[in-house]
Amino acid sequence: MSHPPPFGFPPRGAPPPMMYGGPPPGPFPPPQGPPGYPMPPPPGPYGPPPVPPAGHAPPPHAQADPWRKATAPDGREYWYHVVTNETRWERPEAAKPATPWREYKTPEGRPYYYNTETKETVWQKPKELEAAESGKAPAPSSASTTTTTTKTAAAAVTAAAAGGGGGGGEKQKKEEKGSKSSEPREYATKEEAVAAFVELLEDKDVSTNWNWDKVSRVISGDGRYMALKRISEKKHQWNKWKQAKVVQERETARARSQQAREEFKQLLMDMRAVGPHASYDDALPLFKHEPAYFAVRSERERQSVYDDVVKSKQRAALKTFDDRVHEIRSAFLDLIRAIPGFNVEWTWDKTMDYLEGVEHFTANEMFKEDMLACLEAFEKEMERLDSEFHAKIREEKDSMQRKERKNRDAFVALLDELEEHGQLHAETLWRTLYPDVCKDARYLALLGQPGSTALDLFKLRQEKLVDRLRRDRRTVRTLFKEKGFEVTVNTTAEQYLEALQNEESTADISAVNMKFIFEYLLEKAEERERQAKREELRRNKRALKEQLDALKSKFTKASPWSEVKPLVEEAAPDLLSTMGEEDHAHVYKKFVRKDPWRKDAKEKGSKKENKDEDDKGSGSSSSSSSSSSSESDGDDDDKESRSSRRKSRGKHDSDEEDDHHRSSRKKRSKKSKKKKRRHRHSDHDDDDDADDAAGVGDDKHHRRHRRHRRHTSRSRSRTPTRSKR
Repeated sequence: MSHPPPFGFPPRGAPPPMMYGGPPPGPFPPPQGPPGYPMPPPPGPYGPPPVPPAGHAPPPHAQADPWRKATAPDGREYWYHVVTNETRWERPEAAKPATPWREYKTPEGRPYYYNTETKETVWQKPKELEAAESGKAPAPSSASTTTTTTKTAAAAVTAAAAGGGGGGGEKQKKEEKGSKSSEPREYATKEEAVAAFVELLEDKDVSTNWNWDKVSRVISGDGRYMALKRISEKKHQWNKWKQAKVVQERETARARSQQAREEFKQLLMDMRAVGPHASYDDALPLFKHEPAYFAVRSERERQSVYDDVVKSKQRAALKTFDDRVHEIRSAFLDLIRAIPGFNVEWTWDKTMDYLEGVEHFTANEMFKEDMLACLEAFEKEMERLDSEFHAKIREEKDSMQRKERKNRDAFVALLDELEEHGQLHAETLWRTLYPDVCKDARYLALLGQPGSTALDLFKLRQEKLVDRLRRDRRTVRTLFKEKGFEVTVNTTAEQYLEALQNEESTADISAVNMKFIFEYLLEKAEERERQAKREELRRNKRALKEQLDALKSKFTKASPWSEVKPLVEEAAPDLLSTMGEEDHAHVYKKFVRKDPWRKDAKEKGSKKENKDEDDKGSGSSSSSSSSSSSESDGDDDDKESRSSRRKSRGKHDSDEEDDHHRSSRKKRSKKSKKKKRRHRHSDHDDDDDADDAAGVGDDKHHRRHRRHRRHTSRSRSRTPTRSKR
């Protein structure tokens, strides 16, 4: 009855592992052939080999037995029938061989026979196989007898050699222990079985360099070998034991090597002949016959240990030297510190001159031993004194700076108090604030110290207050612009404050700045009103000039204003009512000074001259008959008339230029006064410049007049002057 394999094993009917073309389960037999024949070539197109393929198990497809042995993934073996695809855990009766001989066939179909015990191959069918096939008891073959005899003799020789060796007692104990455990036994737990198998490996002196085949041959004769049933468990425990054994052997070798190095190092440390400056080749004859030298295996390790010892001795010698130098320095420092009046200004020569008279210095040979150490100690002491001196100076300086900073902070606190009480604001002047602070202790403490003075701190505070006032002013003007509210001449303070009520943007504006902003806006409103009046007066004056120019035919240059005024009132009744009497007289005076009648006469004269020239051109016959004397007289008259006209024109131009210069000077003086007055109350904002449009026009006029004056002066400088005869 067949039993199905457990879970994880090949299913029923599946081919076993390595069936097609692979070697059968178990180790491969060693390569050998019949006596007198070389190793046979592989099967192939070269034809059948001259001898059977000795030393190799036949391929599965050439075997006569249909049962095949295979190994499951967990290491257990099972049997598989290649024809019926049946699998079993137990070995079938048909598969149990009665003889070690097996019949196989080459790829060409020729049968040969293979002994599984002796690994022998022959072409002739052995008698043992014939007897097994016929059902008779086989006679022992010569090969098997020889093999058994050989194994027995080898065991005897091995036992004799083991009994005669130096370690025979220990081996005898192991054999006795093995003989006691030769019989297999059952173990209660898996741990006991594993412990017995591990003990077997230890007792048999199994090496970690062996493979499993050699290990199994050595321990298979012991009963503890069967403590673990499955071969996979045995291999697993053997691998585990081998890994632990390798680590143990490595640690043991390392400890043994380290101990040898320490013993060799101690030997070198104890040898006084091995100095801190001796080389390895020079010192080698001193210790090359010592056992500790041979205990270190390699020459490289010995030289490494020697280098470590030399370095250690060099460090020890250096430490001894440093300790001696430190002792000399300490003694010299104590000596110079005891000198009365010793300070940072002393030099080395002065110190040595003083110590020549000190008995402790002259009698002590330690100082003469190393004068360089004494000099280093002196320099170190000088550095310490110098650092202390500079540290004291820095401390005094820091203390003075802290005191000055406190005085400045106290005066700033005084300015805060004055600002809180309303005595200090954006328009406060130092000369008005000085009487309030000149007797304060915080102001007096600030006098005479370097850095920022009281006036500097006041100016800084003043700049901050002015910036704050400008910012608040822009905020209020922006708010009024959004609301459409405008401050006029008639706006009261109550209306101004009412317009700023319940506004978050003006909540942090102080009352003093509120007052200054209102005064500023009120002044701007008054300035706008004055500007409007000036513009209106300018327009009225221009209209009066135009009216006088229209009425100039009704009066002369010598007519007084009292005679001309009724004419103007008659022509424009409402014109004179917009101006004062002084403005009327001033406009009329300027009009008369320009003398528009002369201009009309000049135009008429030019027209008459042109007409006369035309008449002269048409009457050329009459002019040719005139005498030469009359022509000369006419020419003289023309020259005189032209010179008189040139003089009158030059005088008129000079009068006009003088009038223009005088008016320009008056305008500039007025403009400068306006600038001074405006600068006193203005904050120089960009949006405030738009309110002075008239002033800008005057500036343009002045600039144009200045350019005219420069041009006139240049032209005069270029005109050559006539030399006096």
